[in-house]
Amino acid sequence: MPASGLPAAADLTRMLWASPIAATLQDADHRLVDVNDAYVAFCGFPREALIVRDPLELYSSGAYDYKR
Repeated sequence: MPASGLPAAADLTRMLWASPIAATLQDADHRLVDVNDAYVAFCGFPREALIVRDPLELYSSGAYDYKR
């Protein structure tokens, strides 16, 4: 931990990706760049099927309903 007592950005990133809370990284066009394991479990799609998709496509297509 840095002298400030706050975790470094790299530590925060690791914590977020290891979190049980669904998290995504999106580009300027809202397409998924990366997702954590909790997001994969939440939506039921493999990570490879999610990358470069806009999450709204999944909601509006009914894909989430189909997988549940």
